[in-house]
Amino acid sequence: SAPALSGAVAAMAAEPAAPPPKKWFPGQKDDAPPNKGNKRVPVGAPDCLSGKTFVVTGTQDSLEREEVEALIKRYGGRVTGSVSGKTSYLMRGIDCSTGSPIESSKVNKAIGLKTKIIDEDGLFDMLRKTAPQPEPEPQPQPAPEPKP
Repeated sequence: SAPALSGAVAAMAAEPAAPPPKKWFPGQKDDAPPNKGNKRVPVGAPDCLSGKTFVVTGTQDSLEREEVEALIKRYGGRVTGSVSGKTSYLMRGIDCSTGSPIESSKVNKAIGLKTKIIDEDGLFDMLRKTAPQPEPEPQPQPAPEPKP
């Protein structure tokens, strides 16, 4: 039979280990956007983001990071991984637990370089200003009650 553990060691073995602090690593999935699928993505004019360079940081409000990057590229913008003097916009994510804008080294660097900081709505506004928006799909109305 197994030897008995001393009281302190037994207590430590019974407690689950605290999870290690969450560190970002390449390929890590961010938290899911809190409003995923709840916003209409606007239409922009072709190449309306041409000549602009974006850095995307953190979790966005309704789009996954891949969707944001694809949207920027679709309109001619460029997406890079780090803020530099050539960065036009830092697209700042939100803290999913509070909904407030995140603080990060990228945000601090963008502030230091006087790079414009926008959020998902800021990108949507940029696109909206370049092209007329399609009308929303009409919602089906209930049929009127037949009169007796």
